[in-house]
Amino acid sequence: MKKFRYVTSVLPRAERLVKKHGNYIVLFARYIYGLRTALIVMCGLAKMPRLRFTMINLFAGLIWAVSYGFLGYFFSEAIGSVAGLGKIEFVITAAIAVAALVYWVVRTANAKPVSDEPKQEE
Repeated sequence: MKKFRYVTSVLPRAERLVKKHGNYIVLFARYIYGLRTALIVMCGLAKMPRLRFTMINLFAGLIWAVSYGFLGYFFSEAIGSVAGLGKIEFVITAAIAVAALVYWVVRTANAKPVSDEPKQEE
């Protein structure tokens, strides 16, 4: 259990948060990309009732699907305007995108690795 000492130390706080804000945690966790899994696991560790979790998660999934569907529908016109570009405009846009990608790859490849060792002064 030494590996999970951190989990056991924060579990009481997680249980309090889930009891107080559990519905909102499940509802908004779907929109928080990096924390979604951790928040859902926290609800499980805090023993949120399964039926409550399932119903709120289904509702959150429905809201998520409808909102992303509407965003795709409304922004499809913007995508269509990009497709309506002339040949020269498309080539210029593609060249800028490729140049940005090449710049990023070169910059990332030439990045110096960060070491944990302190720098030695001369």
